[in-house]
Amino acid sequence: MALGEGTAWLQFDGMPTLFDMADRFASYVLLPLSALAIALVVGWRWQENVACDAAGVQGSAARRLWWRAIRWLVPVLLVIVLVSGLVTA
Repeated sequence: MALGEGTAWLQFDGMPTLFDMADRFASYVLLPLSALAIALVVGWRWQENVACDAAGVQGSAARRLWWRAIRWLVPVLLVIVLVSGLVTA
């Protein structure tokens, strides 16, 4: 039986398997943390013109909006995602 077909044969008394725990940890912790780290590095360590050029944002109004969002809005939303994932997991 391939692991992609399911891991029910690995379960003991309804407990989650090691694969289930690794999947939940990656989904609810590692992905939001890495996204938060990327947003913080791009928003606070990169120069605005370099970050906007790398993202392909054109136009002064769009650049200002994107830059404010990547610095302030995106990290706050990612923290909310991380906390809600930890609470529900």
